[in-house]
Amino acid sequence: MYPLPEKPMKLLLIPASLLGFFCAVSAQAAATLTNSSPVNGNLVISWDSRGSLERADQLSGPWTGVTNPPNPYTNAITGGAKFFRLNQTVDATTLHKKVLCGYQGWFRCPGDGGSQWIHWSRSSSTIASNTLTFEMWPDMSEYSHAYPAPGFTYPDGSQAYLFSSQDQQTVDRHFDWMLNYGIDGVFVQRFVVGVSGHPTNVLDDARKAANRTGRAFALTYDMSGQDTNTLYSQMTGDWIWLVDNLHVTQDPRYLHHNGKPVLMVWGFFSDRFSASLANQIIDFFKTNVTYGVTLVGGGEWWWRTDTAQGWSNVFRRFDVYSPWNVGNVSIDGTNKYASTAYWSDDLPAATSAGMLYLPVIYPGFSWDNLQQKPPGTSLIPRLGGEFFWKQFYAAANLGLDMAYVAMFDEVDEGTAIFKVSNTPPTQAYFVTYDGLPADWYMRLAAEGSKVLSGERPNTPTIPILPRPPLAVSLSATPTNAAGPPLTVQFTAQATGGTPAPVPFDTTEDHLGTVTAAGENNGLNGNWEVATNAFDDTVAKWLDFANANPATRASWIQYRYPGGLQRTVTNYTIMSANDAPERDPADWALLGSNDDGVTWVTQDAQINQVFANRYQTRSYSIPFPAAFNIYRLRIDSVADPSTAVAIQLSEIQLLGAQKYIYWWSFGDGTTAASEQIGAPVQQQHTYTSNGIYTVVLGVTYGDFSGKNTIQIHVGP
Repeated sequence: MYPLPEKPMKLLLIPASLLGFFCAVSAQAAATLTNSSPVNGNLVISWDSRGSLERADQLSGPWTGVTNPPNPYTNAITGGAKFFRLNQTVDATTLHKKVLCGYQGWFRCPGDGGSQWIHWSRSSSTIASNTLTFEMWPDMSEYSHAYPAPGFTYPDGSQAYLFSSQDQQTVDRHFDWMLNYGIDGVFVQRFVVGVSGHPTNVLDDARKAANRTGRAFALTYDMSGQDTNTLYSQMTGDWIWLVDNLHVTQDPRYLHHNGKPVLMVWGFFSDRFSASLANQIIDFFKTNVTYGVTLVGGGEWWWRTDTAQGWSNVFRRFDVYSPWNVGNVSIDGTNKYASTAYWSDDLPAATSAGMLYLPVIYPGFSWDNLQQKPPGTSLIPRLGGEFFWKQFYAAANLGLDMAYVAMFDEVDEGTAIFKVSNTPPTQAYFVTYDGLPADWYMRLAAEGSKVLSGERPNTPTIPILPRPPLAVSLSATPTNAAGPPLTVQFTAQATGGTPAPVPFDTTEDHLGTVTAAGENNGLNGNWEVATNAFDDTVAKWLDFANANPATRASWIQYRYPGGLQRTVTNYTIMSANDAPERDPADWALLGSNDDGVTWVTQDAQINQVFANRYQTRSYSIPFPAAFNIYRLRIDSVADPSTAVAIQLSEIQLLGAQKYIYWWSFGDGTTAASEQIGAPVQQQHTYTSNGIYTVVLGVTYGDFSGKNTIQIHVGP
């Protein structure tokens, strides 16, 4: 394991004597803080994620906030204000200006420490098309732990996988997404029917992840299904246990409001239990000196007009009320939209009762598999995000500055906003994002958060666009011949996409291969492996380099996929979390195009010093050239007499962003090349008769596109 920064943030180091030079310290890849070239003594700083811009005269602080900075922010280059950072830590002291997602965390797979399918299948021992209880297949491309779902394959025939919420890596991935896309945090669901043994696995992982990413979290008790005779004792007993034993409310990331921990209790419906029991629950959580909270009541959306005996008073006793709106729709023409008109009457009623109002916003709905209904029966379409966005617009129009999004990971009822596959297995019916990017609804949730918090104007239409596919033209000459051999000249050009921030990390897509002379594969429980050096986190690579104890000399390299050769103009190295004697001091950056048989020196450095932990230093390459492999050959550490290893946190190989062309010629051969601003020429010779489908895929950062053409050889 490795320690992480106390707060998630991006740094710009801007020495006044080196105008425009900067180093970006990136704890997570999706958010960046960048500066333009200086103009007239000014530096323009921009950022692409939520956070507070801060500045300091020295890296150690003190840091002060920049008041209401525009983005981009123009700063005069002077002797002061040398350092800027984007502090992404969420304020956990108030509900105001928060959009929090419900987080179920209830999925289990055989092999995750247990042997059951939970919430994926109605059969704990089997998962099949007729046992499914979920509606959306998660996009599994970024999970480090995945579990095969027997009998389910993706459209290309490969094995399909699911995740388990019991894995810390799963929870970490979800919280990383929240940080990257600017989602404030979650209400972690806790079902009263299952708390008798005080399970804490998912809660513990969520706490760790919230602290690591600077997100806020609170708990929700869901009372559904619990025997009313034991509901009160079971729920309050668990809360007391969590407060006394886990000290959960003392966690710096646990959400508070008006000085008290926030707790949601969900399930206040007048037909489920008596008003007397409801009042008993409210009394405990609102008045207990030791265990009292800011109480959020979640329940029926018609609360204001409910005439059941005693319930009118119950619904007006909470500190915050959150009406459950999932499935409540109105018809506008042929489309269904979430019903929000009643909010304008709810808000003054809540205010009159001394309560805050927390609307529930959801992206769509479907539970055909769960309820064993014919496909499409229960579907409330997402309308490309319009269904979701209209609710944020309505809330902001009422002056509301908080919302509950249902839900982050709820694939059972089709309300998830996390990454979902558009190409799910073909063995059953699944709802998708209709071809929109897998992160589209997290991006929309973040934009909605900005509207409610006043960070951007409210607009009736979605203010951002999903990533459009690249346009890829492809032609070939000739396209047919009577027989082999046939040499074909291909011409292609891609357009579209949005350039990544400059400078561009050419390893950002993580498609390459990372190798090293050595790495720590689990000694003392630490996995300080070579791939950590290119993973866009502060996780470190460590090699004991015992073959070279006098210098701890070692090497680490990155090979681009498919023989691709890329031109690197600059590179950065980030120091690790501890032990400065292990920092690299003397090294050379080498390039090779013949599988490492020969190497060309691109840059060499001696006696380099990293003055701080997690410090990034940048170096330029005097005469850049294109190479398939780049190797950092480390000749000595900072202090070989005391160092027991060589270590570093991150390497970036920087260059101009170009379109990458991935060729598959249909005969089992492939090629890769890159280009910008001009057509690409590619030649290939076919040596056998056949009809060959040539597939050209193009990537440009997060954007991609494809085109195909057929070549006919023979009669």
